[in-house]
Amino acid sequence: MGGTNTYVYALDNPVSYSDRFGLRIKITVTRNTRTSASISGRITTVGDRTTLRFDGVTLENRHPSNPALPIPQGAYAAFTRVDRNPHRVELLQVPNATDIQIHPGNTISDLKGCIAPGTIARPDFVGNSRAGMNQINDVIAADGSGDIQVVVRDANAVPGC
Repeated sequence: MGGTNTYVYALDNPVSYSDRFGLRIKITVTRNTRTSASISGRITTVGDRTTLRFDGVTLENRHPSNPALPIPQGAYAAFTRVDRNPHRVELLQVPNATDIQIHPGNTISDLKGCIAPGTIARPDFVGNSRAGMNQINDVIAADGSGDIQVVVRDANAVPGC
């Protein structure tokens, strides 16, 4: 009703969040469900040079071996890793962790602090994960910039609080 939301780049909170890099591809992970073993949520991937987008579901291991994980809420620069098929998205500067990626996986045993995308969600499971990762890669390829930002947030958290 109010028109285009010009603050979506900053999670509707431009005082607390900004797109200081002018990034072109945004992957947003919004956590909304927790079980004793996992965290699941929604994932959206958009670019500013393409109309392609991916909307899917995510799965994370709630208790990975690294106590600094799961990934803290925040915005992370990222890049595409091309050493696997399908390609993966690796987050940079995750506090006290390395090699944190968005990659295919179906259960928490496939995840050691990373995020698995997919199109089907069940408790402690995500399905069609390779297809989801391929769709994320399609958005990245269609955008063509290679500049990627991953935003991780909890659905019930208020930015800036």
